[in-house]
Amino acid sequence: MVLTHGTFTIEDTAKYIGKLNLKKTIVLVGSFVLGTSIGTDAPFNLGYAICSVQILKPGVYVAMNGTIFHWKNVTKNLETNKFEQR
Repeated sequence: MVLTHGTFTIEDTAKYIGKLNLKKTIVLVGSFVLGTSIGTDAPFNLGYAICSVQILKPGVYVAMNGTIFHWKNVTKNLETNKFEQR
């Protein structure tokens, strides 16, 4: 399952869903640049999430900028505006 989500609270939602232990593969994805803007990263991130959900083991993940983060190990660095491992 691929879920589109705003990046500000995506890690909170991933943690909430991850703790439910649903035994499904769920990938949350968003974009740093609004999808309707020129230069948006939304199409790349969405395509990456769609490919990732097909090969990942059951669990909850965040897919951003060509990187997969497990729900237990993701944080958004507000200073650099990038996702990182905790």
